Amino acid sequence: MLQNRCYLTTKQVAQRLNVGRTKFFESLSSGTFGVRPLRFGKKLLFDSAELDDYFETSKEKGRFLTADEWRNVKSGGKK
Repeated sequence: MLQNRCYLTTKQVAQRLNVGRTKFFESLSSGTFGVRPLRFGKKLLFDSAELDDYFETSKEKGRFLTADEWRNVKSGGKK
């Protein structure tokens, strides 16, 4: 349910990564940032729980996972 979840805007995610919005959008569009946003009109929203999982998994790997790698992890694959 949406009301029980916390969602972050692109600006908030970029701040959390300590990068500018332009750099964040570049990594998002190129697939080098793994978490896919929800679209609400023109606004992009990111599930904060998924971001936490993504950051923790990326930390274990020593680098940010690509979108394909993250989808594989979420689906239970071993890559």
